Amino acid sequence: MSNANLADEDVAAVQAIVTAFYNERIANRFHAGSITFETLELIATVILALILSGCASTQPISFSPSQDYAVSVQSSLFDAVRIDENDTSFFRNGKAIGFIRVEPVPEDISSTSDFLSKLRSSSESETVETNSLSFSSGFRGFSAKYRNYLTGYLFSEEHPGSILIFSFPEEEFDKIAGTISPGI
Repeated sequence: MSNANLADEDVAAVQAIVTAFYNERIANRFHAGSITFETLELIATVILALILSGCASTQPISFSPSQDYAVSVQSSLFDAVRIDENDTSFFRNGKAIGFIRVEPVPEDISSTSDFLSKLRSSSESETVETNSLSFSSGFRGFSAKYRNYLTGYLFSEEHPGSILIFSFPEEEFDKIAGTISPGI
């Protein structure tokens, strides 16, 4: 183990890094003659790991388009959001990649379940496949697959006056659907 023979400003930088992770008492043990190349390599590895983990970090962001629904979407999925009256659209690199919308259930419908059944049957075709969705208690609905996108239609059994419609790429859909909860 050979010493690195660092300048005073380099030693101060090493001490600042060690202070950030441990404390000043331990950092003060490092001086120009005590810092080895192995120590510098370890510090560089820690810094690289922190940078990479920071870049890979994605936080879910919760959107509540009404008091009845909340949906979380990973921040890595989009870089822009457009919020209209009852519609939240998500974009990545200028291209629309999904939306969350709340629509009122028509007043002339006898029940929300009937409305959902009619909506599902009218969505089915040779090119559109529908499937029931499993949600935490209090929500019922289905999804319709068209090309590489899934669109979910569901309602809150507690507040059946509106329906949540959300559409995202197939590979992201289940993660997003699993976050649906009552609104905030």
